[in-house]
Amino acid sequence: MHQLEALITERIAEALNTSASRVLVASGFLDNLYDEDVERREAWRMFRKATAHLRALADAGSLVLVVCPDPAVRLPDRDGLLDALIAAADKVIKLEASTLYLEKPVKGMNVLGSLDTSVKVTPRRRRHG
Repeated sequence: MHQLEALITERIAEALNTSASRVLVASGFLDNLYDEDVERREAWRMFRKATAHLRALADAGSLVLVVCPDPAVRLPDRDGLLDALIAAADKVIKLEASTLYLEKPVKGMNVLGSLDTSVKVTPRRRRHG
């Protein structure tokens, strides 16, 4: 957990400052926080600290994309983590059964450009025969 904390709170900002990229993709952001070996209090402390740093990066102009699948194992004392992350997000896109939904409108800049955010996007079905 401490390596993850150092990565988010120290190394990511440094890497973004030294590279030409202003894009951060945090995949599986909540995975370690759902680990049963991590104490509940420590998981929530780390969550608050990490999300504050990611928010600061976004507010400074970086595009921060956090990708979080639903947890494989539900822990009652951690159920609020995903909800808290969603509440902190500027935009939430949910992929469910091959259907993409925009669940939360953009605050400020529309990063999807001219995409009509009221549209439900579903994959085309192939015609057989």
